[in-house]
Amino acid sequence: MPVRSYNSRILIDQWDFSGDTVGLSIKRGIKVLAPNVLQSAAAIAVPGNPTGTIAQKGYFNGPGAGTIEEEIDARLGTETPVIVSALLDTTALGNPVYVLSTAWGDQLDLDFPIDDLMTLDANWQGAMRRGLSIAHSVVSTVAALTGIDFATAGVDGGWAAIHVRAIVGTATNATFTVQSSTVVGFGSPVTHGTFTVSAVGAQMLTFTGAVGRYVRLNCTSLGGATSLAVTASAGVTGVTGR
Repeated sequence: MPVRSYNSRILIDQWDFSGDTVGLSIKRGIKVLAPNVLQSAAAIAVPGNPTGTIAQKGYFNGPGAGTIEEEIDARLGTETPVIVSALLDTTALGNPVYVLSTAWGDQLDLDFPIDDLMTLDANWQGAMRRGLSIAHSVVSTVAALTGIDFATAGVDGGWAAIHVRAIVGTATNATFTVQSSTVVGFGSPVTHGTFTVSAVGAQMLTFTGAVGRYVRLNCTSLGGATSLAVTASAGVTGVTGR
């Protein structure tokens, strides 16, 4: 059954701009490499790394930190990597997420029609990865979150991304691990990496080796905070994409 578009979500670093966004467009591709040399009998083309863009349409809602126009403008052409995540269906975890892991904004268009609302169009580009959502919640206890079934195991590692949207209290080195298991009960989980959090923002990590069919986010320390609002996704190479 088709999914309604309003169930999607977009996060830019620590900011969830879903409430200011009226539309998203995702384009994913593979860069073509041409390793031609002297004496090549014919043109050679091989696939390179995945690339992609996320186009975003929204409403201008005033100036100030945390507003959509100001935060997008601050990231135009930035050399500081931005993490942009587009969640396709937030009615449940385990649905696809497209993540630009080293993104920058390359466009911001503002439109002021005399008889309508002020709108903006933005475009993000960078290295795109495809994964599944594994968390979107407010974490207030040291505990593992629900594991997500990735349908099959992997052998070539993967990645995970986390957006820390808000912190109640002060967090000093709060930690979240990414774990997998071959069984749904996580009897002997394998830890693939750790996010260390002391402020709102976004992070990404990559890992190698075998990955179990079931993947979860595990809070191992709140770092003194009362709670942390987090959104996380993970990808397994050869299972969810390249």
